[in-house]
Amino acid sequence: MPIYSYKCKECETVIDQYNTIDDRHKGPACHGSMKLQIMPTQLAPVLGGGDFQGYMCPVTDKFVTSRKERRNIMAEHNLVEKGDSGRGKQASGL
Repeated sequence: MPIYSYKCKECETVIDQYNTIDDRHKGPACHGSMKLQIMPTQLAPVLGGGDFQGYMCPVTDKFVTSRKERRNIMAEHNLVEKGDSGRGKQASGL
């Protein structure tokens, strides 16, 4: 299911929401109805190539573009995969 971005016409708050293609115009409400943004986030270019989709790291607030970069961040901040039995802090969302 794609993620769509909706923007409030009054306060300009942006909310991302999963919706089916058929329900894409049934967005959330803020100060009334919200406008569907032009491009769903799923259509944004994937940085890093291959099957790795980049993301904003909640620990460093930087955009991670590769698995190698992700591994380096996890090692630097003593993080482990969620469910991993290794030592370190849980890396939920990384």
